[in-house]
Amino acid sequence: MSAPDPSLLPRLRAVTVGAVGTGTGVSAHAQGHGALPDGSGLLVIAAAGLALGLVAGRTGTTAAAPWRLLPLLAGGQLLVHFLLIALTGHHHQLITTPMAAMHTVGTLAALGLIVAAERLVRAVAGLARSLAALCTPIPVAVRAVPAVLRTRVVAPQPLRHLGTVGTRGPPVLV
Repeated sequence: MSAPDPSLLPRLRAVTVGAVGTGTGVSAHAQGHGALPDGSGLLVIAAAGLALGLVAGRTGTTAAAPWRLLPLLAGGQLLVHFLLIALTGHHHQLITTPMAAMHTVGTLAALGLIVAAERLVRAVAGLARSLAALCTPIPVAVRAVPAVLRTRVVAPQPLRHLGTVGTRGPPVLV
């Protein structure tokens, strides 16, 4: 399979890390019985996801080593957790066992989603390139064909009695 444009994959990875990291962080926090903020608080978390994506875009992790994203995703889970605690005013318990377990599951789920998304992008890009190669005509090399010059005109035997020089033209006797 062919790989997509190499400059596109870091951008896709940055967007995916930011979106998936904060999305799984918020859902893990809610599954761990944490409180969720209102709309403006979610905008702050979306901005944190954007910052997380920018950091992921700056790191030079490749598709061959997706485990290098694990510290970044775990840091994103912690960032989202602390932002959710600060935005909702739930300071009496910093973290509970179910919430820690859900954030761990959220980190691993985010890594799995990113790896699956990158494989899917590579597979679709390879398929698209293969289909494009099948649909576009293959350029044919232009060959120069030498011209064959004939100097002697051969008239067919049945037409010689008409007095013509060849198969075309007016009769000689007219």
